[in-house]
Amino acid sequence: MTAWVLPHLGLAGWGNLLFCYVVYVVPFIFAGAILTIILSSSVAAVGALYSIDLLAAGLGCVLFFFLLPFLGAPTLVTLLAGLALALAVGWSERRDRAARLVGLAGVAALAAVAVVQGIRPSFLDFVPVPDKEMGTFLDDGRYPNARIEQTTWTPIGRIDVVGDDQENLWGYPHPPGSYKILTQDGTAHTA
Repeated sequence: MTAWVLPHLGLAGWGNLLFCYVVYVVPFIFAGAILTIILSSSVAAVGALYSIDLLAAGLGCVLFFFLLPFLGAPTLVTLLAGLALALAVGWSERRDRAARLVGLAGVAALAAVAVVQGIRPSFLDFVPVPDKEMGTFLDDGRYPNARIEQTTWTPIGRIDVVGDDQENLWGYPHPPGSYKILTQDGTAHTA
């Protein structure tokens, strides 16, 4: 009988994992609270409201397939967060100045992030970890000229083309610059 063993992540790795879980759970908690408030405040129209909620969620799913490849994940997440904050400001009560100011400040901050992301696309870019193939190619030291030549976001994941004009990434003879590696989410490489 084998015992289940937790992977050795180290204290920093477990801290990062906990941080990610907390950050990813918060939007779902607020979305659930918002839907609960909306549906419980209009009991007579709950069927219509729920239908609109489902239609809007379906539209969001369809738009995701077109917007993600066009904008990329960092820009899309920034724009969606800005839209959510703008809707929160519009939904807040007019006399609650503090909530409106905080919301508007958040919208302005996210707009600034979106502008910087548009000017400098690598501003919010993901950094490959050394445990994945792409991280090995880029940070190992054996391939000092390796670089990401192209990145494409798909609904399934991020596809990168990693190349090196002067070095051979796998030890096979090839003309300079002709050997590329495709990765999905920084791993699952294909030559």
